[in-house]
Amino acid sequence: MNKSEFIKKLSEKLNYSIEDCTRINSIIEDNFIISRKSKGKIVLCLINEFNISEEEANRIYNISVEIISTSIKNKIIHPFKSS
Repeated sequence: MNKSEFIKKLSEKLNYSIEDCTRINSIIEDNFIISRKSKGKIVLCLINEFNISEEEANRIYNISVEIISTSIKNKIIHPFKSS
């Protein structure tokens, strides 16, 4: 999954605009999403960037991780299938 596909899928799942999802993507790219320590940093950045509640920031984080992990899992299961 490339960046534009990720942003489009994130926009569909969150019902946010493409511009907002592009900003979310840049926050995720600036931090290492796999680490548990960076979850707090990403959530804090989302709260500050979008002026949203912690619950909404956690929802955005969890949906982002779900999209990324599903994409990685599908790539491992079907390595030669094009997206």
